Amino acid sequence: MRRLIAYACETAGAAAAEFALVLGVLVAPLLGLVDVGTYVFQAMQVHNAAQAAAQSARATCSAALVDWPVSSNCSAAATNMVAAAQSTTLGTKVSIVTATEGYYCVTSAGALAVTAGANSGPVTFVTNNTAQTPSPALQTQTTCGSGSWAANASPGDYVEVSASYPFTSVFGGLSIAKVFGSTITQSTWMRID
Repeated sequence: MRRLIAYACETAGAAAAEFALVLGVLVAPLLGLVDVGTYVFQAMQVHNAAQAAAQSARATCSAALVDWPVSSNCSAAATNMVAAAQSTTLGTKVSIVTATEGYYCVTSAGALAVTAGANSGPVTFVTNNTAQTPSPALQTQTTCGSGSWAANASPGDYVEVSASYPFTSVFGGLSIAKVFGSTITQSTWMRID
């Protein structure tokens, strides 16, 4: 009986047991932060892929010396945009959800708005990595038309690219990053003329 009482009062190793219990509580948030950091990094990479695609549209069509708009006068644009997006660190898992083009003017409030001209856009010319033929075709706009435009506003040809990437959690179902969703989608705009 004395040995049992002595064993119950023994404190050697108690710190190690307490540390083992607390360690689990401390590691769980740390793993969650690693997963959130991975999500944020991949979101930045998806945005980079969208920017690469938009820049590719401008570079491809400028090099070919074609007239704008890209969606109807530069047949290589869609293929080169997909290739540019997939040349990033995300590889072929990144896809261009949509690429649209339209003529926009700056409003008196400083925002972009579609011009008032006929067939001024926006038109979609890439959907899920596949080139589309817009109907009706986008027509070049030379004036902003009637509206509350900024002083000396002139229309600009803009491309908007939306890219997506499937997010896979590092730690499976235990991840706090699951609240962000399973697909990362980012968009970017670029004036191409």
